[in-house]
Amino acid sequence: MEVVNSYYATTARIRYYGQIPTAVRKSGDEVRAKGVKSYRFGEDVLSDWENALESAPSQPIDLSRRKEPAHEAFANLALDLNSLHAFTKLWGFIAANADAETGEIFTQIKQIAPMQRLLQRAWTGDAGAIKAIAKDVKVRLDVSAQGIDIAVVELWNLVRLLFLRDYWDGRTKVCANPDCSSRYFLEQRKGQQYCSHKCAVLMNVRRFRQRQTTAQRSKPTQQNSRKGEPK
Repeated sequence: MEVVNSYYATTARIRYYGQIPTAVRKSGDEVRAKGVKSYRFGEDVLSDWENALESAPSQPIDLSRRKEPAHEAFANLALDLNSLHAFTKLWGFIAANADAETGEIFTQIKQIAPMQRLLQRAWTGDAGAIKAIAKDVKVRLDVSAQGIDIAVVELWNLVRLLFLRDYWDGRTKVCANPDCSSRYFLEQRKGQQYCSHKCAVLMNVRRFRQRQTTAQRSKPTQQNSRKGEPK
């Protein structure tokens, strides 16, 4: 019996139309900014996302200018106020609330921590986390003579979409150095075990020293056994 594929293979470009806030500041245990629309962020994915896309800037953000992609940056984000401030200045808010009095958008570490843990679990291959990550990703398809664009307006949607693309491509890996501060990385070559050359060298040195220590500990035992041998 002949099996016929019921789908058409195609490719598409991911375009991010999110908001990068200006004048991001730290206030107490919060990161705040003005000039950002007060729709809902994060796990409460904005209910008006289609209208938000319609009113988004005409040009998407140039993601190629970022040192690392959004999902990798968020997975490795240190959960302290300075790191959250730097991340928000570069990428915008991934989870936030609106301050009705000041008109500011603000976020706290406790808001983003559960989202990061979910992404990290999914990065390790946890089936339940991957299912949760894939649930209700909000995008818009734009079809034109130039091809298919996947338009995304909210950062948590972008993070999840990028992760799912790279996970199913087999590129999401965890650094084999247990002390690595940026353990979640994207494979650049087949069989890559470490996120960087630095981690690879560090682990090689650590194994070499462990072998030396083991050899040193075994020497006295060998010498003692010789002392008991008959002359």
